[in-house]
Order: sequence, then C-alpha cells, then structure tokens
Amino acid sequence: MTGTILGIGITAIISFLVGMCGNWIPRPNWATPGRVLSIAIAFTVLGGATGWLIENNAAEEATPAAAVPSPSGSPSASRPTCTSGSICLWPERGFTGDAWVWSPGISQEGTIPKHLRDHVGSFDSQTTGCFVDTESQATRPVSLGDWSERYLDTERFGRVMDSIRIRC
Repeated sequence: MTGTILGIGITAIISFLVGMCGNWIPRPNWATPGRVLSIAIAFTVLGGATGWLIENNAAEEATPAAAVPSPSGSPSASRPTCTSGSICLWPERGFTGDAWVWSPGISQEGTIPKHLRDHVGSFDSQTTGCFVDTESQATRPVSLGDWSERYLDTERFGRVMDSIRIRC
C-alpha cells in the first residue's frame, strides 16, 4: 500500500510538472510528455510492486515458525507441527487439549488413547500412516504434511477413528 501511494504521488508530481511547466522548462529531446508519462507509470507500477513485496515479506517474518507441540498440547498463534516421523492427535479443534504422539518406529499399530477414540479434534502428520475405524473397518491414508484443525466436523473421520496403522 505504501509503495502504491508513493508511486501514485510520483506520477502526479511528474504529470503536473510536464503539463504545467512542459513548455517553460528546457528539456532534452527524449523528454516528450508521452515518454515522461510512460516513465511515471513505470514508477507507479514499480513502487506498488515494491511496497507489496515489502509489506508481505514483513508479515511473513513477523509470523512465528510452527512450534513443536508441548506435552500439554497448548494452542499457539500458528499451527503446531508434530516432530518429524510422528503423527500428533488432539482431542479438540484447533490443536488444543492433551496431545498424543504416535510414531511408526515405536508402535506399528496403535489403538489410540481412550480420550481420543471417536473424538480426534485435530491432527498433524509428519509421517505416513493410516487412520482406522475398527468398527466399520474404514480407513483413511495419511501423508507427510497432512493436517486438520477441525477433524471432528460433520463427515470428518475424527468422529470415528480409534486406531493408527503404518499402511492402509
């Protein structure tokens, strides 16, 4: 926004000078009103693009990197990520409640804790795996980087899952 305003301001000043003083001020042969206006438009575009880049990069730098969940699974301003090679499950939406961590190297097939059975509110996967509903035998493959902060919503698998396997 700042860059766009700066570019428009420069365009307005140059256009004013060319329009009002164009015949009174000696200028080189290349500085025709059309060329000066073209240069002013280029400054507007470049100023706007520069301002946009500065503002967007500043916003990205101000956002904290995703945090590894604490044992309590406390919420943070950004989406928490599980440790590499694990899948983290939270009982509530938005990555809140006590997180449970499953790793295929430790437990190839795992029944999830009682407080999470048929009640996985959110998850983050930093490995591949398979969510299972043992009652219906339905499965959902999970890929590296998959996540949901609303896995309990209607028609979502967090309402029925009660186990995790390495493969579906």
